[in-house]
Amino acid sequence: MATKKRRWVLAGRVSLLALFAAAFPFASARAQAADETVSSEEIIVTARKRSESVQDAPLSIQAFGEAQLEQLNVNSFEDYVRFTPSVSFVSEGPGQTKIVIRGVAESTGAADGGGRSSAALYLDEQPITVDAQSPDPRLVDIERVEVLSGPQGTLYGASSQSGTIRIITNKPDTSGFGGYVEAGLRFMDEGESSYDLNGALNIPIVQDRLALRITGFDAEEGGFIDNVLGETPGGTTDNADVVGDDINASHAAGGRVAARWEINPNWSATAAYVFQDVDVDGRSDYDPSLGDLQAVRFFNETYNDEWDQTALTIEGDLGFADLVVTGAYFSRRTSYVNDNTAYNQYLTTTAAYFPLYDFGPDPTGFNSGRGTDERTSIEARLSSADTGSRWSWIVGTFYQDAENGFELNSHVTDYESSPGFATAVAYDPLLQPTDVYFYQVGRYEQQQFALFGELSYDITDQLTATIGGRWFTVDGDGRLQTQLPFGALSTIVDGSGRPITTVEDSVLPFDEEGFTPKLNLTYTASENLLFYATYSQGFRLGGANRQRLGLAVPVQYDADLLTNYEFGWKSQWDEGRVTFNGAAFYMTWDDFISDIRNPNPATFFFVTANAGQAEIVGVEMEALWRPLDNLEIGGSATMLNAELSEPSDVLAGGVPEGARLPISPEFKAAVFAEYRFGAQLLGAEPYVRGDISYTGDSVNSIDPSAASTQDAYTLANLQAGLDGESWSVNLFINNVTDERAQLFINPNFFDTRVTPSRPREIGITLRRSF
Repeated sequence: MATKKRRWVLAGRVSLLALFAAAFPFASARAQAADETVSSEEIIVTARKRSESVQDAPLSIQAFGEAQLEQLNVNSFEDYVRFTPSVSFVSEGPGQTKIVIRGVAESTGAADGGGRSSAALYLDEQPITVDAQSPDPRLVDIERVEVLSGPQGTLYGASSQSGTIRIITNKPDTSGFGGYVEAGLRFMDEGESSYDLNGALNIPIVQDRLALRITGFDAEEGGFIDNVLGETPGGTTDNADVVGDDINASHAAGGRVAARWEINPNWSATAAYVFQDVDVDGRSDYDPSLGDLQAVRFFNETYNDEWDQTALTIEGDLGFADLVVTGAYFSRRTSYVNDNTAYNQYLTTTAAYFPLYDFGPDPTGFNSGRGTDERTSIEARLSSADTGSRWSWIVGTFYQDAENGFELNSHVTDYESSPGFATAVAYDPLLQPTDVYFYQVGRYEQQQFALFGELSYDITDQLTATIGGRWFTVDGDGRLQTQLPFGALSTIVDGSGRPITTVEDSVLPFDEEGFTPKLNLTYTASENLLFYATYSQGFRLGGANRQRLGLAVPVQYDADLLTNYEFGWKSQWDEGRVTFNGAAFYMTWDDFISDIRNPNPATFFFVTANAGQAEIVGVEMEALWRPLDNLEIGGSATMLNAELSEPSDVLAGGVPEGARLPISPEFKAAVFAEYRFGAQLLGAEPYVRGDISYTGDSVNSIDPSAASTQDAYTLANLQAGLDGESWSVNLFINNVTDERAQLFINPNFFDTRVTPSRPREIGITLRRSF
């Protein structure tokens, strides 16, 4: 009954927005009868691997140009996702964000381990998507951001299952010298102040032939979480030695160096090196039961994320086609320390199943780990030249060689003095003292090859048909070693077959191939009105679990497939004063992959499995209205019904049909208004702007053993400023109402960790261009 009710609510909201869609252009026409055409900044995108206006691209895409990114004070993923209602996210702090597009989460379960990303992240022409948590490039000196909703399996391949986010950097300009410097300060009552310094310098080395562009930034995000005095449940230990205010400050620094060579009028080459380093002093989550923005941690928590990318792109005109060849090498290194006391308190209660986990009556502990990721990607593609033919096409090939590894150490204070360690020594007398009760190290290699293409034919001057596909093959291998405790030399089981001390060495082979098709019909009714219908598929690669005693799911899990049926429109009205775009879609998600807790009740490790079937129905819309030349009003909204289409028996206890998919609010919307005064003040144009975003409630997991409801929230920002010819100043208030938005309730620590939005901040940004 609840499922049917949600469907009726969704249908009602769709009907209301449809009524708004019908009335909006005509209301605008009555309000404005100007003779001249007024249009907002035209954004050129390359989402389909060719340059075109966002209004001419027959797919659901939101694009933010450089000017818009500056106006919105956008620096990171969390900033611009508020204005892309089709996108949700899981946040555990700076550099620890997962992307969810149209309700297709990376992991639908409670675990947070090896889930493959369901949405792709591109930096210029190459993917930087990383399983578990992708990097969060700071948006400095960016030309535009493109958010492509829905499966992009044809042109973008694996991990573009639910969509793709493309970050396009500003390229060197061979025509002239220029650049900018920018400085910002933010202040909050609940925590520390923050600053942001960034700039770019464009240097033509050989006029019109060779140029260099250098970009850099240094930013400090002030902390606002307090670690307060507390005791363990048994009262034997307190955290007095690590108590402190504003423990979650973070620092980010990085830069980019790019060179562009205009070899001749038909050929060019661009090389770039990007690096970024993020250091976080503590996690950005707290326990609401303790007080506002307060937590009790028994160990200092840290997170470090360093990554860099080196890329080369060659573009040429072959006459009959345009050639683009791009290659990149990406390297990432992460490390962390997390307080694990609550989880260790839970494990010690399970000693009847697993004697090694008898830590004593009141344990404390932490996890420490590190990870590496290296990948080399090469793509070559040909796009048909614009010759006036009714036929157009694109063909290409993609290759990626990836290696990643990790090391995890789970510590318990004085473990060598615990009953669990005594049990281990009884079976393994050579075992040396250690406080690491669980040690795991893994290394994986994967090679991926793909052929892709699209062919379009103009059936008439108004109707175009496109057919496309991508064939891929992937081979992977890896090794995973687990030691319980660290230094164990053998596997010993008790009379019931349960492991007492173990050392496991698992081989994880994996290979798969597949094909994802795409069909599209585009009808251009007029210069300002376009309709499209699309059938597309997106996939996510499978993998293998460690072959561990007590594994209750198959060793190998297969790729999952998302099939999308979509109808959309792009429109402009009232001589360009009104833009109204949208899409309605129905998606089926077959054999979706989920990280879950192993269903075997006698074991406690996380596994990955094909968990079941799901369906997602939704509509997304975007509107922009200029009732006056100096007034702009806009908004966007998504309504979503994402749920299991049949019961799932894989998850512990079973999950019924109609259960909601996690991190998929049923309604999400954002609106803004900006007014420019026209008159001059101090040689610049004054303006004011306000925006509000609403995110409906969601669940954090589909796993019934861990699921919690994350409350709906509303965030509002205000700003005012001056825009001069070569300078600007911006005064702003972020999170005006000081909302404690629940960005993520984390079930993986067995406590009540909630990641909130940043508290209210007041700030100023100064920018000077030259």
